[in-house]
Amino acid sequence: MKIITLTLAMLIPTVALAEQRQTTFRDASGREVGRSTTDARGNTTYRDAMGREVSRSVTSGGTTTTYDRMGRQVGTSR
Repeated sequence: MKIITLTLAMLIPTVALAEQRQTTFRDASGREVGRSTTDARGNTTYRDAMGREVSRSVTSGGTTTTYDRMGRQVGTSR
């Protein structure tokens, strides 16, 4: 029984990764300036060209709240 439980637990992260959507942002010259990753719940993490997190948006109940890299709320939209 324990072996089955461990096997299922190992599969869950793989399924969650498959539900993510990534977007790449480029400037007028085609250079990558950032990326975003959106999970199945609609929460998005924004990263700069170096891969550093610059902001995050969390969607709940039809409202999206945006936070800066320090976790401070910087905006909301409905």
